[in-house]
Amino acid sequence: MPVIHTGSRLGRYEVHEYLGQGSLGPVFRGYDPTSGSVAVKVLESLSEEGWARFRALAPALAALRHPNLVSVLNFGELGGEAYLVLEYVQGGSLASRMRGGTLGQKGALWVLRGAAAGIDHAHRSGFVHGDLHPGQVLLGPDDHPFVGDVGMGWLRRVSPTAPDAPAIAPAYLAPEQVHGGEPTTASDCYAFAAIVYWLLVGRTPFEGHPEEVLRARLRSDPPPPSAVRPELGRRTDQVVLRGLAREPGARWQTCTQLIEALEEALRQDAAPAFVMGAFPRRRRPWPWALVGATLAALVAGGLVYFFYLSGGRSPTVGLQLSASVVPAGGSLTVSADHLPAGQVGTIDLSSDPVQVGVFQADPSGNVRQRVTVPADTTPGGHLLSLCWQGRCPVGAPLTVTAAPPSPAPSPSPSPTPAITPPPSPTPIVSATPSPSPLTPAPPTPGPTASVRTTP
Repeated sequence: MPVIHTGSRLGRYEVHEYLGQGSLGPVFRGYDPTSGSVAVKVLESLSEEGWARFRALAPALAALRHPNLVSVLNFGELGGEAYLVLEYVQGGSLASRMRGGTLGQKGALWVLRGAAAGIDHAHRSGFVHGDLHPGQVLLGPDDHPFVGDVGMGWLRRVSPTAPDAPAIAPAYLAPEQVHGGEPTTASDCYAFAAIVYWLLVGRTPFEGHPEEVLRARLRSDPPPPSAVRPELGRRTDQVVLRGLAREPGARWQTCTQLIEALEEALRQDAAPAFVMGAFPRRRRPWPWALVGATLAALVAGGLVYFFYLSGGRSPTVGLQLSASVVPAGGSLTVSADHLPAGQVGTIDLSSDPVQVGVFQADPSGNVRQRVTVPADTTPGGHLLSLCWQGRCPVGAPLTVTAAPPSPAPSPSPSPTPAITPPPSPTPIVSATPSPSPLTPAPPTPGPTASVRTTP
């Protein structure tokens, strides 16, 4: 019988319900008396190398925070089994959502934008996903996207019970991974482009048995999206096919780059009858809805850009910073509106993570708070977030520069001899002359040099 099962206790966590079998072991719903439901992921039968990787990786994963990543809340070992405690996302995955309905263009772009932000943040923090597919994109309240299992690919490859890498999600596997290559940020970007293709077209880039899919990926390019959905245009084809390039260096370098280019391509192609995320039935087009006005409003109104800045689950919450660039140790004013009346919470640098302040919304849901960036903050791009009820649903990008060097105390200058123009004959100087006209002599102790003139 497994050591960790329904009814087990892991410190303060209680294991309540079996949810399913993951690629590394069973997954349970647990309970934390302080925060409610959590997910417990058990990592079964790790090899010696796998244990070494787990012990090195788990603390780093627990420190990784982003509004679009499933957070690792705790980790540990019990009876020879390793486990991770994660935040619980109740809404199901993108894959299950698309089996039961559609998102529409606005909703699909919202989910992709958030997922891209989470993946790119993980990459900047030194993590690779390694097994990205629609089942790893979880949808919380208001379809807020969370990417799960970041970093798990590193463990999966050294687990004797996990399937070989190509058997995990062959439809989303990058060509360089087909023969067992290590997952990289470029392979994650390929998998993300395959998700975009799937949402656009209603099928994966390559279809067939897993072996056929893997062979096709190595020798050919996928059909352009417009070959399956004629209402799509040439620019959209170019954006998506670049993301699925066989050479890693030819792809988009970040997932956010792909989404920004896709939004612009959809606008320029102006597909009036295209509904992203509405999957057509095989050999028969789906009934399309007119979304040109929606797309125009999305772009012209800047809603997508707002979603990117906020990173939050509710598009009605606004967050503004008095400065987008501050030095480490510097201060700025954080303003927000449309929060719940009287809401209390913290102001965090979610990218570090570290708390930099606390807030309480006024009766109108407004916040205005002065905060100071810690002096030891790493220079670079960060995310400043408002957090409450265990979540950080709204954030804004903040660039932190190196703290200016402290001015060194300057020595008091030696008094400069004052020379009075002689009214008559040549003056007699009592001070010792300098040894060189180019090198000033160091000051010597004693009386200050003076100049006397003969009357």
